[in-house]
Amino acid sequence: MKKRIALILSLVLALGLFASAAGAETFIKPDMDMKVKKPASTANNPVIAGEDPYTGLPTDVDAFTPILQVFDGAEEAFPHWGIGSASVVLEIPNDSFSNCKLLGLFTSEFPELAGGTRSARMCSLVFANVFNSIYISAGPGMAEDGNGNNIVETQRKKWSIYSEDVRGIKQRYWNMLGNDSLKVRTSEVVNPHNLLVRVDKIHELASTADYSFEARPFLFTDEALTRGDEAAEITLDFSNSAANCRFEYSEDDGGYLRWSKMGSPSNPPSINYDRATQEELVFANVIVMRSVLKNNRAISYDNNLVGGGQADIFQNGRHIQGTWYRADEYSRLIFMDENGNELEFQRGKTFIAVNNATLVVSYE
Repeated sequence: MKKRIALILSLVLALGLFASAAGAETFIKPDMDMKVKKPASTANNPVIAGEDPYTGLPTDVDAFTPILQVFDGAEEAFPHWGIGSASVVLEIPNDSFSNCKLLGLFTSEFPELAGGTRSARMCSLVFANVFNSIYISAGPGMAEDGNGNNIVETQRKKWSIYSEDVRGIKQRYWNMLGNDSLKVRTSEVVNPHNLLVRVDKIHELASTADYSFEARPFLFTDEALTRGDEAAEITLDFSNSAANCRFEYSEDDGGYLRWSKMGSPSNPPSINYDRATQEELVFANVIVMRSVLKNNRAISYDNNLVGGGQADIFQNGRHIQGTWYRADEYSRLIFMDENGNELEFQRGKTFIAVNNATLVVSYE
């Protein structure tokens, strides 16, 4: 659905869209000590021919080349280019618990330009391992350990599948500060929020690599979720105007529309959309994933997201409380429902917010 432009609606939203969050019926209590039972199987689910492993929708892509891109989370960067093509969008900590960046995972649609993109963080590099993907950022970031070493670079080299020139692939990690032929600086937004990446070209290059990217499919169902609490509206409060967001379920649109809560009168709350296509962002699945975080200037996850924790799951305008599990640093990420069974995703795109107990989540 095209971006909705209505002056009256914008004024109403600017005055009161997020006021309803204060009266939300249910606030979810974080449980950082939640015990998680290992799932019955941690092996990858079967790959279904002609089906995208992360949306469950038909795909005719010739080569499976999952590409994870770091998107700028600053207010000046909205709306983003190309993000509407992502199968999965994640919101993750950046330099504080409330300051966030977005990640876009491209698996079936590879936009001509996507961004703005910004620098890497340990917490985003982990998800390149989760999805066994190519990783795109604008430099490695500036986080250092006590010996002056860049912790992102150190970890990337430790995870050998993300080192350069391994198994015939010379670049699994694409640093967009050094690939001038694959980037564009747009004049539509101010520097440094204006770096766009030619994701389609990276897909083409990766398609010829001497390596088969491992798909780690979600499970999908064609049955709508009918159990759990009603949750037509979801509010995520990171205490940051650009990071804070709200999801509104629309059966006509087939999922949750994401609204950004911006902080200035000239940039009021608005539905997120892809700047390139004008298409609004709609998610069939919204998941809030709790994890212990530690701060070494750039945030990283305790034990690199190994183990498990609380996961709140929203589908079809309803909420259930589940869990997440990951066996080791090289394993897929598994979500489970309230009964301990692997979650059945609704077909469509997924939004995952990852944070610790400081993230306030409510729904009504």
